[in-house]
Amino acid sequence: MIRVMWSWFTIVLLLVLGGCAGKGETVMLYPGTLPADRTDMTVSRDTLTAVIVPFDDQRPEKGPIGRRTHAGGGYTSYAVWNDMPGYVIAQFMADYLKQKGWQVTLALPGEATANRTDVDAVITGVVQEFVAQATSKALSTEISVKMRVALQARNQKDGSVARMSLHGSRDKKVVFFNDRDVQDALDAMLKDSVDRLMEDAKVEQGLLQIK
Repeated sequence: MIRVMWSWFTIVLLLVLGGCAGKGETVMLYPGTLPADRTDMTVSRDTLTAVIVPFDDQRPEKGPIGRRTHAGGGYTSYAVWNDMPGYVIAQFMADYLKQKGWQVTLALPGEATANRTDVDAVITGVVQEFVAQATSKALSTEISVKMRVALQARNQKDGSVARMSLHGSRDKKVVFFNDRDVQDALDAMLKDSVDRLMEDAKVEQGLLQIK
């Protein structure tokens, strides 16, 4: 009886693994979604007007941000809009700061911003790392996401520059996997990273500074 049950379990497991083989397709992720109700966020008393320039992509490898390795073999690649993680991260940061009470706009690609006099600060950045990986096994999937972005904010009033770092990582394991789990991990990492960044930043007399 035990042998029969084990044989059936083996057959089912092989069928599951066979059905979970990757075919090399690409799944588009849309990270950067903030909940509409941010009861955990305190609106800043010291607000700022700023323009954020989509961040430069200086990752060693351009294109997809990562992949899922399937339990049955093969892989699925993960990509973000137009393969531009710098734009995605900058948009998230703009939306976050708007919820915080700042007046923020996202510059268009190629838009001149260096001599803007209608804003307090111009924020630029360089994406050094933005990765999403998932490894599926027979009964679980391990998800790992990581990011590192070097930022600088130029105060238009006096030309001073505040240099900051947006970085973070997140690991989780799920039994029932969905590609949305990877996007959720990216969302949580982005939010936590900007939360930490804002804890280190302050606004005094219209100037963005690091504490």
